[in-house]
Formats: sequence, C-alpha cells, structure tokens
Amino acid sequence: MKLTSRQIFLLSLISILFLLSVAQFLKGDLDDGIGVRNLEAPYHVLLTVEALKNSPIENHYLLPSVSLGLTEDKFISWGATVPTETGDYVYTSFNSPGFILPYLWFEITGLDVNIQNLAYLNSILGVLVVLILLAMMFEVLTRFLNYSHARAGLVTTIALIPAIFSHEVLVSHGLVFWVHSFYQFIFVATLYAMLRWFKADTNNGKKSWALILIVLLFLGPYTEWTGFIFNIGLFFVLMALSFVRSSLIPNPKRLALLVAFLTTVAGCLMVAHYAIAVGFWPAIEAFQSRFFARSTTRGSFPGLFIGYLQSYGYFLLIFCASLFYLATNYFRQQTADSRQQTADKLF
Repeated sequence: MKLTSRQIFLLSLISILFLLSVAQFLKGDLDDGIGVRNLEAPYHVLLTVEALKNSPIENHYLLPSVSLGLTEDKFISWGATVPTETGDYVYTSFNSPGFILPYLWFEITGLDVNIQNLAYLNSILGVLVVLILLAMMFEVLTRFLNYSHARAGLVTTIALIPAIFSHEVLVSHGLVFWVHSFYQFIFVATLYAMLRWFKADTNNGKKSWALILIVLLFLGPYTEWTGFIFNIGLFFVLMALSFVRSSLIPNPKRLALLVAFLTTVAGCLMVAHYAIAVGFWPAIEAFQSRFFARSTTRGSFPGLFIGYLQSYGYFLLIFCASLFYLATNYFRQQTADSRQQTADKLF
C-alpha cells in the first residue's frame, strides 16, 4: 500500500509528538532532585524573566537583566554584567531575544515562572525544529532526488531519529533552555525559508518567502553569536557561486550583499541597544571581554569530541558504520565500472 504525503506526515508527526511523552521523564529529574549538566542555564533565564517582570522597561531596556525590582536589589554586580543608570545589571554574553522569548511565554500563558513550565516551551521549540527538518528533507528528497513519497517518508523518519531521541536533544530541548535552544529554531527555519524561496513557483510565493528569509537572516545574528558565523559563511558561499556562474541559486551576488547588509544592521542595532542602556564604551568593553572569554583559545578539541560522544552516543557509531558501508559500496562500484570499461576496450 502506497502512503500519501499527508499520511506520511501524520505518521511522522505522531512519532515526533512522542518526544513530549518521553520528555515527561525529564520531569522526574526535578522531582527526585537529580540535575543535569548546565542546569544553571534555565535558572539564569528564570531570573531574567523575573527581573524583566519586576522592573519597568526604562530600567533594563528589555536587555537580559539580573536585577530584581526592589530598591535593595539594585547596584549588585553579578558575573559578566554591566549596570544601567538605575543599577539594573544586564548580561552581555548573549543578546535579548533569547530571553525575551521565555519572558513573553510566561506573560502570555500566565504560567508560574518555574523550570518545569520553561521546559514546556523548550519542548515546543524542539518539536518545531523537527517539523521544519521533516518538511525540508521531505521536499529535497521528493523534488530534487525524485524519491517516492513513501520512500522519502521512511528515509526522513529514520534520519530524524537522532533529532528526537538523542541525549543532546532530550536535554537541550528539555530541562536546559538557553539562547541556543531558540537559535536552533531560527537556524533550521532559515534553511527551509531559503529552500522555499529558491523553488517558489509564483511571484507572490517568492515575495512571501523572501520576506520571511530577510527576517530570519536578521534575527539569527541579533539573537546568538553563531548567527554571525552562519551569515558570514553564507556570504562567502554565495559570492563563490556568483563567480562560478552556478544556476543553483538565482542572483547569488545580490543575495550575498543582502546577507552582509542584514548582518551589519543586526550588529549595529545590538551595539546601539546596549549603548543606550549602559553607555557606548562600557558596552564595547563588555563585548570585547566576552568575545575573548568565549573564544577558541578557551576551548578544547578533545573536550569537544568527548562532548559529541556524550551527546549522540550510539548514533555516532551507527553514522560511522553507515558511512563506511556507503564508501565501500561506492568504491566497489567504481572498481567494477572501471573493469567493465577496460573489458569493453579490449573486446
């Protein structure tokens, strides 16, 4: 029986929603007093939500504040923060959108500000990320590689298993909410919007997806530093495509210039936002300090490798085994083709 695309989507959606039931096991970690690594991150976010709720906007300018609303809460330094004129200390390692999202979540839903309700928001972001990946992979397989809907659905579902059940996802889209949780959604949404913009069949469709793409290309760097790395990399890829005259992307140079413009605007607005709140030079000094504190000189490549092992575990083993199998088959086929060509020439 051949499944329709709608049936495949529903089956995939059911498996994805299973993430929500699995995530309930994470609630037991809280009830039993069991923590996970980086659990301080969501508590930092909750502190910022409370600070934004307890003080007027003119005190913190909607920046990630860590100062609560009472008079005795002001002018108390905390980590890598700088004060506004009212003594509200604001965090400078990450910009405000990653903190404004949970603030709006609690304001709109009226839920109590606690880690469990923050984990619900985080799980929703995880489901949205997987849904976007599902739609993007399904379209690539069916439209570009001519897979049948049934085959594309099967391949997509198998490929997305690590994005649902790996340790990394169950933590970073479970108990541990941080700015990266939000940026991951922006990142995959940007890739999907770019795909839909390239392949839109109508002018209205192209305009709609172009507008969405513009918003995401701005929001990425404005939310998280990785957004600058992604946009810069995208700029150079597009410029390279403009020189080789590739038909893969229409007007790659114009898109590259747009990416450069949006990235510059995001950076300037971020600096201006902090400069209004704490002053220009204090903001620049804080950014400079956090840049060197979080640079590659402070990291460890062996630690990064161990982190991937902890995050994905047996999924990495399966990936390596699959890659070895595909490479072996490829070279075996190449050898067989070469021998056949030699035989054809001889006879």
